[in-house]
Amino acid sequence: MIGVNDLDASINGDTNFTTQLFEEKYRGLLKKTKEVLPLVLLVLCEPFILPVGKVKEKLEIYEAAIK
Repeated sequence: MIGVNDLDASINGDTNFTTQLFEEKYRGLLKKTKEVLPLVLLVLCEPFILPVGKVKEKLEIYEAAIK
């Protein structure tokens, strides 16, 4: 669930955090992990999004940001 709260704030205009920055930071974290632990096996899972309330109104934006 890394960055999901920041992503939510960005989609709702509450911060300067962007989906592009989310992707950069997430990919950077994965890269650093592989550099330090080259034999590690990473399991990446799509964050769960419950389509209710404000999320339901902007579901396409949320889904696009985490893919």
